[in-house]
Amino acid sequence: KKVRDFACAYNNVESLGQLGKGSVFEVINKASFTIFPSECYENMPMVILESFASSKPVLASNLEAIKEIVIDGVNGVLFESGNSGDLAAKISYLFSHNEKRMEMGQNANRIYRERFSKEKNYQDLLNIYIKTISTNKGNITSLTYSLSDQDFSQAKSLGVFNVSRRLLENLALSTNFAQLNVLTNST
Repeated sequence: KKVRDFACAYNNVESLGQLGKGSVFEVINKASFTIFPSECYENMPMVILESFASSKPVLASNLEAIKEIVIDGVNGVLFESGNSGDLAAKISYLFSHNEKRMEMGQNANRIYRERFSKEKNYQDLLNIYIKTISTNKGNITSLTYSLSDQDFSQAKSLGVFNVSRRLLENLALSTNFAQLNVLTNST
């Protein structure tokens, strides 16, 4: 409510509210960069990944977990958390250094593809299973894999399910298991 009230008081501020995934990418693609001013210790904010996927650098607070994703001067710029003066100075820097901002956007997309894409994450997860299986060869006779924590009824796509299905197909082809059990929820 405070954001909507603030937006109504200014002609150049618009509160868009909650948007669907396609609309989020439209907004990000029109932006010069994304500002992520969180003062919370967030683990893996989707808005940063969405911005990187869209080749947009991120201006983010310099909290520990965020600094592992947004690398100052490489794929974005960090400002001192809670310091509005530092935030304003970094906004001015990004607007006055177009070439550097574009380079950071390209780096953001490259880093997204190298570290965070669904293909990369799927391969990393599969490698964890393969390493676990090979390390414990002969000791594992069954594996139970649960999809019950995934709420597919709310999903706009079944991307997570498809990755899980591919993972299960690869595990099912493995000769290391006498039995592979799959638990699912009602959806």
